Amino acid sequence: LLQQREELFDYLRDHLAEIAERHGERLLSTPNNPVSMAITLGTFSHAPSLLGSMLFSRCVSGTRVVVPGRSKSVGLFTFGTYGAHTDSYPIPYMSCACAIGETRDEIDTFLARLDRTMTEFHKNK
Repeated sequence: LLQQREELFDYLRDHLAEIAERHGERLLSTPNNPVSMAITLGTFSHAPSLLGSMLFSRCVSGTRVVVPGRSKSVGLFTFGTYGAHTDSYPIPYMSCACAIGETRDEIDTFLARLDRTMTEFHKNK
């Protein structure tokens, strides 16, 4: 299963990079993370969270849209740039992961829905 996930990670990364580029974005370099990856959402800066909700309404789960400067309080704790690993990344981004047990068909479905949703987002802005 681990070997399959590693192979599918490369497949997801390569195809995600193509989709990102097609929409004026780029794949972020995360060489020390063998499971998750992210793409910039600079062209979505007027409403990046909308992309996340559009994906969710199209049965895409597991992605996370991070918006710089958006803080959130949970109990007594306040998190600057909630959901991010750093508060210093300058533009919105979306992360996704390649999980153990995931199939190429599932990745293809995700990529198709992401591409279609990004296109729809830009048509309606």
